[in-house]
Amino acid sequence: EALARPLRFGAVISRRPLYKTGGMLCAAAALMVLGLGFQGEQLSVFANRMMFGHRSYPARYRVIRVTPGDVANPTTVVRGESVGFEAEFRPYPATAWLELTDVHGRTTTLDMRETEKHVFTATVARVVDSFTYRVRGGDAVAEKDRSGRVYRIEARLRPVIKVGLDLRYPPYAGLTAAKVEGGSGEAIEGTRVQVNVELVQPAAIGGAAKKEIESIKLVYLSGVRALQEVPMKATSATSATLELPEPLQSSLRYTIWVKDKEGVTNYESIESQESPAPVFSLRAIADRPPKVAVTEPRTETVEVQDTLETVARAQAQDDYGILNVSLYWRVVPADYTQAESSKSQWHIEPLYQVGAASAPTRVSDLKAVISPKAMQAGVGDSVAFFVEARDHTAPAVLMPSLDMSKVPRGVGRSKEYTLVVIDEKTFKLRLHRQLTEVTQDFLRILGGWQGVDEKIEAPVAPPPEPKRDGAPQPKR
Repeated sequence: EALARPLRFGAVISRRPLYKTGGMLCAAAALMVLGLGFQGEQLSVFANRMMFGHRSYPARYRVIRVTPGDVANPTTVVRGESVGFEAEFRPYPATAWLELTDVHGRTTTLDMRETEKHVFTATVARVVDSFTYRVRGGDAVAEKDRSGRVYRIEARLRPVIKVGLDLRYPPYAGLTAAKVEGGSGEAIEGTRVQVNVELVQPAAIGGAAKKEIESIKLVYLSGVRALQEVPMKATSATSATLELPEPLQSSLRYTIWVKDKEGVTNYESIESQESPAPVFSLRAIADRPPKVAVTEPRTETVEVQDTLETVARAQAQDDYGILNVSLYWRVVPADYTQAESSKSQWHIEPLYQVGAASAPTRVSDLKAVISPKAMQAGVGDSVAFFVEARDHTAPAVLMPSLDMSKVPRGVGRSKEYTLVVIDEKTFKLRLHRQLTEVTQDFLRILGGWQGVDEKIEAPVAPPPEPKRDGAPQPKR
């Protein structure tokens, strides 16, 4: 009866309770605004409790960003290299750590170090396999990027290559083409070189996929083309080839840069001193000029009779083959001085010419008959000569340089010999003197053997020799 009251239709309702309720609502709103401004973390905790219930949620800390996960996910790292991680928190916790989970499900924890306010870092010194990771700080956890993908590091092997060389030697060398494994070797100058590269497939470790070439180029490290990059021609998805633009003329060093379809390279940069790209060397073997020796006469200056012929003998030797051998001679008149003797004209007489067969590496017993009479050399004149041999690298010009020190490439020359032309009477006098000297030496040696101490009389001396002006004096 006390709760039952009659309805009074038309009565005026008091507004005082409404004002009270509205004031309470405004005060609650003001408190919420103040809480968001000064105690946002606590309000976030309360909201998370209301929304997530029993599920895990950040009660106090939040992860603002994770590097490299928020930049590139998954992140590709070359096996054996290091990778760094960075996480920013709000507010920053006392400790943070990195949890790594490999492909076999094993988890490793790595402490993160605070480098600046709100930022923690950690480094995996050597990546050996692919793994997923998450960052923890306080009660905050970050394990996915903004697209919802789990943070992941993909370990990739650098491209490994196998290099071979095809060598085509110059035709004159008489050598068959050769193959060299390993990318380094040696070849004679003028050899054509073709570089062949094959991509070695990695073993099935950690699910490593088959590698294919994206781009490949040869980089010169020495020579006139140093630091030049030459693209190689792909012959398949895993191989390429390149023939060097010019024949080998000097030793060179080079490397091969490869980038596979996954974007992994076998190099860092051309300036890097620790680039993993292999370096190869190709040594150019110089084709040395022929060696020429005159075996007769034995001395560089010899006296010959004007009416007799003199036989000169020579031999030549070369690394890869002698093309021709020639005798060069000239007549120096008796009244010429040393300076004027260079005005005399050289003449050429062939001694040997290679045939259709391959050039021999040694030519022996080459013979040249020198006749002062046929060469129009008179008494008192001199006949100068030398023997020259040429290989296939020599220039086509046959006439020699007047300066003996400037010998062209591929040309070998003997010493210059001089034949002093004398008349028959002088020749016999010289011969008689030499015979007398030999007899005296023989008797002296014979007397020493028999213990005879007696004076040996020399034969009668020959008449004095006539003096000749301007003629070179021979060596005894």
